[in-house]
Amino acid sequence: MARLMKRTPNHNARTEAPIALPVNDAPLVILNKGQLWNPQAVRAVNVSEGSVWVTLKGDAQDYVLGPGDTLTLEAETAPVFEALSRATLHFE
Repeated sequence: MARLMKRTPNHNARTEAPIALPVNDAPLVILNKGQLWNPQAVRAVNVSEGSVWVTLKGDAQDYVLGPGDTLTLEAETAPVFEALSRATLHFE
């Protein structure tokens, strides 16, 4: 289950592109620690490895997701993910 967190922005976060791979027809993204991912048109994200910090547009709370956690997203949320450790995310 996602934990609600307060957070200050990490201005030292890496901005290189994440690795995106299709696996068994389910797309996934691999983020290295500190890497950011700002997906378009993603309905849900499941973390299978590592942990990520999630900020959603219009939501005063931030979320930390770990292995086994899933976050369902509304179309207008414009999520930004930051890897707290190397993380593997499956999305739809």
